[in-house]
Amino acid sequence: MSLTEIRNVVLLFSNPVWAGASTVPTTIIRNITALSSQVAYEERLGTNITTLTTTNAETLNGIIQGLLYVPDIRSYAACDTLQYDFIPPNVTRRTDLPPTNYNLIALAPWFSIDCTQAYLASARLDPIRAFIFYKPNNSTNKPQDVDSPVWSLDDDGAWRSANRYPVFAVPGLDGQKMMEQLSLYSGNVSEIPHGNDITELYGPNPSDYVRIWTELEMKNPPNMLALWTFFLIAIGSLLVIVALISLTMHLVQRRRRKSLQRRVESGEVDLEASGIKRLTVPASHVKGFPLYTYNADPDAVNAPETPSSVGGPVSTRSVTSGRSRRSRRRHHDTRSVVSDIRPPGSIRSKRSSLAGSVDTTATNYQPNCHICLVRFEHRLSIIRELPCGHIFHPECVGEFLTENSSLCPMCKHCMLPRGYSPKITNAMVRRERALRRLRGRVDLEDPELESGEAKLKLWGKRLFTPTSASGDIPMTPLKPHKHTRETSEQVPTAAEESNGSAADPPEGPQPPSIPEEPDQAQPAPSARTARPRKKRPRALRLLPTQPEESELAAAPKAGRQSPSSFARQRMRALAARNAPFDDPDNQRPKWRRVVGHVFPAFS
Repeated sequence: MSLTEIRNVVLLFSNPVWAGASTVPTTIIRNITALSSQVAYEERLGTNITTLTTTNAETLNGIIQGLLYVPDIRSYAACDTLQYDFIPPNVTRRTDLPPTNYNLIALAPWFSIDCTQAYLASARLDPIRAFIFYKPNNSTNKPQDVDSPVWSLDDDGAWRSANRYPVFAVPGLDGQKMMEQLSLYSGNVSEIPHGNDITELYGPNPSDYVRIWTELEMKNPPNMLALWTFFLIAIGSLLVIVALISLTMHLVQRRRRKSLQRRVESGEVDLEASGIKRLTVPASHVKGFPLYTYNADPDAVNAPETPSSVGGPVSTRSVTSGRSRRSRRRHHDTRSVVSDIRPPGSIRSKRSSLAGSVDTTATNYQPNCHICLVRFEHRLSIIRELPCGHIFHPECVGEFLTENSSLCPMCKHCMLPRGYSPKITNAMVRRERALRRLRGRVDLEDPELESGEAKLKLWGKRLFTPTSASGDIPMTPLKPHKHTRETSEQVPTAAEESNGSAADPPEGPQPPSIPEEPDQAQPAPSARTARPRKKRPRALRLLPTQPEESELAAAPKAGRQSPSSFARQRMRALAARNAPFDDPDNQRPKWRRVVGHVFPAFS
């Protein structure tokens, strides 16, 4: 709080005189300055004001007001004599004011330490509301700040707290003008300036008082420190809230990552098979898959030994071709069939339990490597068998599993070791949760098996739906395109021949054929006969294949340790059908990645 303006006006006070029952208890006040500014003193000071102390600066609507006067210091003889060097002798004192107990505002020059202490001590005995000091000079500049030595009274600033009223300072020239006007308005009505005019206008009693009334306007300046403190508190609170929200999200995402990691380690979730993230198999685990020598003749007594140079402890068992199995089945050689099938505890027999009642003959019949499309050589090719039962060249399947994908190139079975889990990221958690929600929304039940309200809605729809809306609409055949015959007579590719299952007819129940409608249900034939339209085959993404009759030219030599460029191209094409290898979150804008790091749930 600080003083912003000083306003001085002249007021007329009636002198209360004791007259028995007709005594006026309060004086009648007239603002002569407001009624006629030509016959009264008026002054406003709005600049160059210094607030020395604001002790007990109690205001009413921001204004401190009272009668202006000079405190009496007659008890201090030295100061009483010295003060008249700076002030007129007839200035308004306490005895020159109306006897009614009005609020007072003191005015005095600051010319010595002892005399200033005397003025302050004398003012403490009066009903004072404020004190105005000035340096006795002709300066119009703003007085020094409160910390300046010119306002020191050699008491370490104790005078600021000892006096229970605010203290202000004005420029020396303005203070002297106020003191001069204070000396003019200290006598009776006939002695003040324009006394005759005031008497003619208002007709006051000769004993009435015409004195200077002072109003001090106080305002609270904008406290920048308090404003900055408010902003800092608001920003700090906001940062704390953001930090708590971010910490909560990180804790929730950490718990979800741990949960997903446990389910991946237990085999409940397959990240790559679900399309979440492409993984690779550790090389040490791939080397643990068994190695065999390919044997196309199951009737051989002595199976060829596998060279130890291929790597690791190997077995001397041989993998036979499916052609001999089918020949043995035709001759009903039960003993030979049982001897060729793996024991019930083997992995190949376990795989059938995972897929249900699925025939594994087409899977077991592998005359060539599905990666490089090179045929296995009888008693020469070294093969590696995966846990799912499929066989490949060791170098082909090793590079495929360690650098491209963790799924079998043929059956997409996971080859990761039990209990193994890659580093789980928030992107994996989001995709896995989205996949589970999507699966939860899909209704896999047959509408015929539904019960309750759903079944009633279904029967109501069947009963009250018009026949034309649900019946078959006869369609007029269109003329086939020229290229229909060419596209329908395409030959299967070498990749389909190598799989061994494309040429065989699909097993299982076939969908029933749609009976033809009678002739009367068909529309009348048009004048122009149109051929039945053939369906245009959908464009397929074919894997890289070798030209025909090129297997021998691309046949691997003994001791080859790395796949060919064609095999690597096939690896990339096979793995591209699985989950993405790179994290798509890294392809997002930088600001979204930053938001994702701070708030994982919003990424």
